[in-house]
Amino acid sequence: MVTAEPQESAGLVERFDPDIVIGRRFEHRDRAGVRAWIELSLDPTQSTKVRVNGKYSEMINPNLEELLAIIEEVAQLARTNDLW
Repeated sequence: MVTAEPQESAGLVERFDPDIVIGRRFEHRDRAGVRAWIELSLDPTQSTKVRVNGKYSEMINPNLEELLAIIEEVAQLARTNDLW
């Protein structure tokens, strides 16, 4: 696990090739090549955007259990190599 400021994310994604990236705002270039991402909204009335294995969805104000379920899905896909 690595944490970074938003302006550092592009370089880290290229170097670490993570299975999932979680953050507040991503530039389009920051999402390129990332297998799964969660773009969190800090405003509970706005959508949190999620992409896992090419499938895009949005959810309003996800709770910790919902976020952990997404992370577990990504981990399961990575274990079975279905993410690539």
